[in-house]
Amino acid sequence: MSAPLAGIRVLVPRGLTDGAPIAERVRELGGEPICVPLLTAEAPTGEDAEAFTHAVTRWNAGQYDWAALTSARGAEAFVLAGALPHVGARIAAVGPVTAAVLRDAGFEVEVMPETFTGAALGDALVAVLDDRSGDAGARARVLLPLSDIAAPTVERALLTAGHRPERVTAYRTVALPATPVEDAALAATVDAVLVLSGSGARATLARFPWLSTDVRFVAIGQPTATELERLGRSAPITATIHSGTGTVDALAASYLTHTTHPSQGVTA
Repeated sequence: MSAPLAGIRVLVPRGLTDGAPIAERVRELGGEPICVPLLTAEAPTGEDAEAFTHAVTRWNAGQYDWAALTSARGAEAFVLAGALPHVGARIAAVGPVTAAVLRDAGFEVEVMPETFTGAALGDALVAVLDDRSGDAGARARVLLPLSDIAAPTVERALLTAGHRPERVTAYRTVALPATPVEDAALAATVDAVLVLSGSGARATLARFPWLSTDVRFVAIGQPTATELERLGRSAPITATIHSGTGTVDALAASYLTHTTHPSQGVTA
């Protein structure tokens, strides 16, 4: 089958702009992307905003050894808050999209794991820190500009290894308002759903509780797949390339290998 997603309607949990590269990959493979933004990023408020501002000031003053960014939105917030590259400032990024935001702002990314997850980032950063000599390497001070709901994965890895992570809220993850009638109608026509984070898993199932058990869920990585399973969606497809387009490729591969293809009504 030259177009493995022919006849497949794929829910892409992004807006038309943010989701454009993913939607294009769906089209390349013959599918129909349905872009629906589920979450948005908002600036921190109150004490969180004050703490973030002070942390960026300390970063610019050279008071941290590293900053570790676990999302492109966190990287964007870090840059917009005025964080600057400077001598001795070391950066770790969870994956290529996050790294690209930082590099565009003039930062050099020194650590990026092969697997684009928070757990892998924590392990990769600890491995680099363990290889360094001197006091900074033994007890590195690491700034973590994260979402308010980000799991403490990197933080725990650093603490366990004896380092000094400082977590600040760089942005708030907020669910966009549902449109129940339209959402129910859309859910009835969807064949597959891309799930690009644990928070995305929760937002998807909260927004579209009507999704059939026949709908294929594709998780961007194992942590997201685990969250889907916790929420009651058993055996989601898990991408081996942990990116938005990687989830599309994983979905296409599932139609090439087995089970019924909706456009044909036969078992492949």
